[in-house]
Amino acid sequence: MQEYLTLPRGYTFDAERLDLHHRAMSIMHSSPGRDYRTAALMAEALVPETVVLHRADLTTGTTLQLSASAIMVATAFAGVAYSGGAIPGPDGPFGIDLAEIQMPRGGRVSLLKNHDPNQIVGQASAQVSGGMLYLDGGRFTDVTPAGREAAGLYAEGQPFALSVGVSGSMERLSDRGTDVELNGRVQTLNAVMRRPRLLEVSLVHAGRDPNARLLPARWG
Repeated sequence: MQEYLTLPRGYTFDAERLDLHHRAMSIMHSSPGRDYRTAALMAEALVPETVVLHRADLTTGTTLQLSASAIMVATAFAGVAYSGGAIPGPDGPFGIDLAEIQMPRGGRVSLLKNHDPNQIVGQASAQVSGGMLYLDGGRFTDVTPAGREAAGLYAEGQPFALSVGVSGSMERLSDRGTDVELNGRVQTLNAVMRRPRLLEVSLVHAGRDPNARLLPARWG
């Protein structure tokens, strides 16, 4: 059964906040063992008469087919994993040299909950651009409880921050801070992590990099 809705005046569409995702997650939680795709199909057959929709590039009056594939978009994400600036540390602010960073094999990085390797949330592609480390093409997993929980909280609007798990060689500059050009800008730092290796990225509620956060996935 397919349902069709026409956007009322003043409404736009945002797949990341689709109410059907909430319904699919509720079906999964009430029926242990049911997979997300089946739950999404069941939720699709229970479309309510009124659904709040958001998306700026669809015009008023557009007829929208709500399908299982559209529901799956609610599990996608992007983000800024590291903004390239100073990170507060026990010995003063430090930076991570993104020009030397070693990415995971294949370019995909695991997304964890609070840097816990036993709490896998999903995965994403990692890339450096403009002196920042970005995530793109991210997907929450429906295999783990942590992934399902994160997808549900994100769909509800939880403002997750991101934190990188890296290893590398810390180059000490000074105890009072030294002006150094790093990641395309001059920064005052006490140390710089050289030859960093990206191990994972984690969802956290408050990270040390104030500009590192989860973002909506790009449409299409």
